[in-house]
Amino acid sequence: PVGYALVISSGLAAITVGGIPAVAAVVKIFQPTQSFPLLAIPFFMLSGSLMMGGELGKRLIHFATSLVGRFHGGLG
Repeated sequence: PVGYALVISSGLAAITVGGIPAVAAVVKIFQPTQSFPLLAIPFFMLSGSLMMGGELGKRLIHFATSLVGRFHGGLG
């Protein structure tokens, strides 16, 4: 609730006192969502929470182990 109050009050102050048009403020807020690299971050977090919540993570690890489990890994 405090965060919402701060955002709303600062937004209203910027629009009324600063002379920023409301449309320009909305465009500035939603402009970062058009970046594909930045959109990867929340989707990566969503996929991680989905894997932790169900059996999907265990199934993926089991599948990968069945494919390459017989190979030894390492850098040297």
